[in-house]
Amino acid sequence: MRSIVGWADDEGDGLFCPGGTISNLYSILLARYHFYPEVKTRGMGALPRLAMFTSEHSHYSIKKSAAVLGIGTENVVVVKCDER
Repeated sequence: MRSIVGWADDEGDGLFCPGGTISNLYSILLARYHFYPEVKTRGMGALPRLAMFTSEHSHYSIKKSAAVLGIGTENVVVVKCDER
């Protein structure tokens, strides 16, 4: 895929996901690890309370991912959308 988008072998990394649910889970997992890499060794107890913001039109898997990753569904803030 890197060559398709014009990147050299050392310019990117990635993986194929079987669907939107697992893609959303991976994206939240990666964002959490990016900001708090210590979660890998110390667990969620070492992190501050996390929150997520998502559109009211987002896929149901966003909240499910928050539950699976220990963030908690009550810490998902749903943002209202307007006509645009």
